[in-house]
Amino acid sequence: MLEPKQPDTLKEKTSIAINNLMKGHSCSEAVLLTYSSQLGLQPESAFKIASGFGGGMGWMGETCGAVTAAYMVIGLKYGATNVKDSYSRELTNESVARFADLFKERNGSTLCKDLIGEIDMTSIDGRKQIREKGRVRSEERRVGKECASMCR
Repeated sequence: MLEPKQPDTLKEKTSIAINNLMKGHSCSEAVLLTYSSQLGLQPESAFKIASGFGGGMGWMGETCGAVTAAYMVIGLKYGATNVKDSYSRELTNESVARFADLFKERNGSTLCKDLIGEIDMTSIDGRKQIREKGRVRSEERRVGKECASMCR
């Protein structure tokens, strides 16, 4: 069986993440799916894991789904495999904190409600607006690109 080609450049990863958004995936799904196969995670599992993190974790407008997916990517790449592996736990936590700081510096916030703008995603009408406008707005493209670049 042929192995799928892994995206190896930032441009390819960004393109895949944005393409995932254009297909209708949430930001969290788009980012985690971009990295899943290279980190040993089946796409179906990545989709399921990330599905509750869109819209700032269950449409609550909290931490951006792309950011939480980036944290998952960091965990898959550096995370501990047992409770005694304190080095990997520290590395993972430090990497997540650096990612968050850099993301905030570049985008002003890690909160979905700040990044998405004026749409109230906690309401049915707000979610309908998001669906009608399409997921790929300039802010989401920027966020997807930022996450792809920082998850390398």
